[in-house]
Amino acid sequence: MSVDLVVVTVGGVQRFIGEARSTADVSGASDLLQRLLRAGAAQVATQLVDASEPYGLIFPAGSGDDAPASNKLVFLVPGGEGAALAEGAADRLRAAWRSMVEEAFVGGDVPPTPGVPDVAWVAVTGSPDEYDSLWATAQHELAGRRRARVFAPYEQENRMLCAQSPGLPSVPPPANARSHERDEKLSAAGWVKRWAGARAPSTASLASAWFRSQLLAAAASDDELRVELASVTTTLAAAVRHLKAPRERWTLPPRVDGLDALRAELGPWVYPSHWDVDSLRREFPAADPVLVGAGRSAAARIIATARAAGIAPPSPYLAILAQDLDRLGRALGRMSLPAQRAASAQLSELAGRQRELIDGDHPTAHLVYTGGDDLLAFCPAHEALALAAALRAQVREAGAQGRLPPGPDGAPVTASTGVVFVHMSNPLQDAVDGARRALGQAKSATDRAGRSRDAVCVVVRRRGGERAATVQPWWPVPDQQRATDLLDLARPGAGGQELSAGLAGVLERDAEQLDALAGDRPLLSAEIERLVLRQGGTLEIASALVTLGRTERVERVDVTGLTFRPVPAALVARFLSQEAG
Repeated sequence: MSVDLVVVTVGGVQRFIGEARSTADVSGASDLLQRLLRAGAAQVATQLVDASEPYGLIFPAGSGDDAPASNKLVFLVPGGEGAALAEGAADRLRAAWRSMVEEAFVGGDVPPTPGVPDVAWVAVTGSPDEYDSLWATAQHELAGRRRARVFAPYEQENRMLCAQSPGLPSVPPPANARSHERDEKLSAAGWVKRWAGARAPSTASLASAWFRSQLLAAAASDDELRVELASVTTTLAAAVRHLKAPRERWTLPPRVDGLDALRAELGPWVYPSHWDVDSLRREFPAADPVLVGAGRSAAARIIATARAAGIAPPSPYLAILAQDLDRLGRALGRMSLPAQRAASAQLSELAGRQRELIDGDHPTAHLVYTGGDDLLAFCPAHEALALAAALRAQVREAGAQGRLPPGPDGAPVTASTGVVFVHMSNPLQDAVDGARRALGQAKSATDRAGRSRDAVCVVVRRRGGERAATVQPWWPVPDQQRATDLLDLARPGAGGQELSAGLAGVLERDAEQLDALAGDRPLLSAEIERLVLRQGGTLEIASALVTLGRTERVERVDVTGLTFRPVPAALVARFLSQEAG
């Protein structure tokens, strides 16, 4: 029996998602791609509705609204039918995109979107009994197709370039674009992304989400606090409305009487520093000193009320989290057709569990996409390490229970994670790129034994330019505390910022001397304990730093031969104490 293996892909996915000026752009790009691929999957499922095994969809496992995010369709059809069905699926993708562009630009001229979507396909013929060979051939031909793409000519004169995608011309905004966005220079595809992501939270709303959710939870069980907050948030919301600021469409749990504004529209406005008359006037002409002063006073009162309730002020930092299964592509390439179909279903189930985890246990986080094998999310700084640990634990549990495809060596598949902390005012495109680079570091950095992957890279990017990064195996000591747990232990408690800053400096100054003790763990531990205790710390902090210093991974083996590197973890711990405590 002869079959055709068909692979249809949308190229440039990471670039399309990463070219962003706001969280709406990132979320919108992801949503658009998911809708495209689901439309294509539905087309394939309809075309093959009467086909029996082995024919049908392989990736994704289903074609419904809950199908996981993906950048490709993979399906098997009778020999000789692949090209026609592939072109039909590609046409459906293009038609779905045109429909979304028309919806985004409803009521006005519909501009072209050169290069978007970038659809390519291949169909290879062979025997289903040699599926691994079919798969390898399809991947090879697809790479060749990508290198030999044909671009449709497009010419546009007297247009400024897009601020997101500088290879494309900007176009006038859609009629339904929000007033504060109408001066932006975006390409047609950029405006479609913005339209699709209109319900995404802003970076400031994400950064303040943990603070606001804590206030809401406290007010739900304290009527006096609820009444006080209702009064001051009403004042703050009135100031925001006088500015004619765009309203957020993202809401937080729980719902508390009189505090709906705190759940949604006040996300960026609970920071007193946000109420600066000169900066606000550039965007909101209604901003005058009296109005701005009232807003700043109300925001300060909210923070004072929170402090009285034992809730820390909102951090101006948020986190971007990226997770990816290790070596999964290599493992898939060695699978039979039934095994690959089973793997596709398992990845779809994992994606569903990841969505449930975030929606249920981490509702202040915002999931950009999940395909089971990879994930991207935004979250408040306070939530980042706990969310990263929970997602990694899901993979570990599913792998141990045989609910995920094994890695290429037959052992349970592992996952690597990148977590980047950024200030809410940082350029978002650079921040998303940073999360991708952190994920790459987690996969590529090694210890002195050459071990890599199954790691977490935590990066701090302060507003003032200071940066710190630590790369740790997820379990520095097998089957004991995770790296994120140790980082949490290593940070000083309340009022311990001076300890952390001083300790990091001492560790950096004495790096070579401490490394000379690396082979004598009892002596090294005793020296770290002495330094930590002198700074006012605890034995628990010292123990965590010893473990993290010994397991720090690097991109290249240090020519100095250092094997004990506690400074990166100490610097990250200092940030966590200051901004995510």
